[in-house]
Amino acid sequence: SPDLNPIENLWKILKAEIDRVHPELKGMGNSNAIMDFIIRCIQEAWETLGPELLNKLVEGMQKRIDIVKAARGWYTKY
Repeated sequence: SPDLNPIENLWKILKAEIDRVHPELKGMGNSNAIMDFIIRCIQEAWETLGPELLNKLVEGMQKRIDIVKAARGWYTKY
């Protein structure tokens, strides 16, 4: 399931960091200048995410898999 993929959690964390640091992005248009600014904001937020977070997300995979197996493929919180 894509929901189990750690990249989904990473996107969520990255988006939350961008929203926290740059709340002014909500409601902005989509001109080239604004898109350049958004790209810089994404890069800035990415730099705040350390390797510890990435390792934590990857290390949590076994737990996620075990939970899905125990639920026999049915609904889980992931």
